[in-house]
Amino acid sequence: MADSKDRRPSGYPDVEDLTTAELSAWHARSDEVQPILLNARAAAEFAVSHLAGAVHASTLDDAVTALAGAALDTPVSLTARWG
Repeated sequence: MADSKDRRPSGYPDVEDLTTAELSAWHARSDEVQPILLNARAAAEFAVSHLAGAVHASTLDDAVTALAGAALDTPVSLTARWG
C-alpha cells in the first residue's frame, strides 16, 4: 500500500500527514495548542467512526463555520476519504 504522502495531490508541500497515534499523542499533551478536528467524510462514515471532538464538515460552509473565530495560526487536522 502506498504511503499517504504518495497519494496527496501535488502542490501541498507544507501539509503534514499525521498517523492516528501521532494525533492521539498530540491530543494527550494538554500543554500544547490543540488542533481543530475537521472530518470531511460522508455523514454515514462520520456516524460510524470519528475522533472525539471532531466536527463534521462535509461542505465548505461547514468548514468555514467550524473555523470561524479561530486564530490564523490554529492548527487544523482534516480527516478525509482518499480514493
